[in-house]
Amino acid sequence: MTNILIYTIFSIATLGLYLWHFKNSDIEIGLIKGFVFGGSVSSYKGDEVSTNYLDIYFGLVVISFIWDE
Repeated sequence: MTNILIYTIFSIATLGLYLWHFKNSDIEIGLIKGFVFGGSVSSYKGDEVSTNYLDIYFGLVVISFIWDE
């Protein structure tokens, strides 16, 4: 059980560092009303710019990564 938690935290931290360093993503941390676990990925293509969103939900906290391509 401990290995699963360590691997999950390490994977999310590695993904976050990759997005922040190589994709120049903005990181936002917010609160959620109620308990939610999981994540979502979405993208929006506007005028010649594609904006990508990765939301990771941890209980009452959401960490969002936003970057343009």
